[in-house]
Amino acid sequence: MQKRELGADEGSHLAELVAQLDGDEVRVLTFVAERLVKGRKVYGALDSRSDERDFRLECGEEIADMMVYAAALTLRQMTSSFSRAMELEQQRVEKGSCR
Repeated sequence: MQKRELGADEGSHLAELVAQLDGDEVRVLTFVAERLVKGRKVYGALDSRSDERDFRLECGEEIADMMVYAAALTLRQMTSSFSRAMELEQQRVEKGSCR
């Protein structure tokens, strides 16, 4: 896979921006960069001028997927929290009836 060289201004500007970040900010950029590398292996280098994918459609599909994942995660957390609350209530009731 051919790597296009960054112009001096592009690379140094990115380095300057990253140097101003810390902790989770750098982790977010790293996560995005890892996604770009993964996408590059599947689709080739990103070139918005010549890429024929329908980015509007793909964006909509990705947003829909994100909504599904977020809802599933929320349900999992709610179910887990509810189950834990029920366990605690049961323990409280059992301790109360032992008196």
